[in-house]
Amino acid sequence: MRMLKPMVLVVVVGLGLTMCDQALCQWEKKDEGRGHRGAFGRERGQGRFRRGEEERVGPAEAEEKYLEFLKENFRSEFKEMKADLEQLKEDNPDAYQRKIQRGYRHMRRLQKMKEKDPERFEIHIEMMGLGMKCRKLSKEYRNAETSEEKEEIKAELTENLGELFDIRLAQGEVKVKELEEELLKLKERSAERKKNKDEIVARRLEELTGSADGLKW
Repeated sequence: MRMLKPMVLVVVVGLGLTMCDQALCQWEKKDEGRGHRGAFGRERGQGRFRRGEEERVGPAEAEEKYLEFLKENFRSEFKEMKADLEQLKEDNPDAYQRKIQRGYRHMRRLQKMKEKDPERFEIHIEMMGLGMKCRKLSKEYRNAETSEEKEEIKAELTENLGELFDIRLAQGEVKVKELEEELLKLKERSAERKKNKDEIVARRLEELTGSADGLKW
């Protein structure tokens, strides 16, 4: 048990930061190329969603709700987001439909998070917004023509990355605390079961031998 705690803490923190990275990269990926998948792929892309909640929502409704969600939660970034989606829709309708499906599913998960834990939802949205700003600044830096412009952009990018790091670190510490509490509960439960070993064994023996059948409700 002494080796369990540090090993599990490392795994959970790593998983937490990995999930944050995946969320922040939602808009960094530019979908699967520019080619078309043919009539069969197009028919699937325009069909009904297949998982859970999405099975009752058509593509048009999912698209509308997803865009509303983006507009509501990413006001400063929405114009650029919508322009990227419109360009993808024109270049590759199939890839656009897949992106909308993935985005809608992600939106539903975030909405459930908001219902259960509004504070966590706000932090998650803030992290996604900072991630998008960082990628935008990175693009501006590569396109900057003068050293003065590059230095100015680099300073702003550094500031945003620092904010993002602090939030991610705080989230990781929360996960560590939650795991520590869970481990404490497990240790207490294990100690309680050890203390009552004879009684637990006796109960199980009665169940297996059938000697307790007449006492059941």
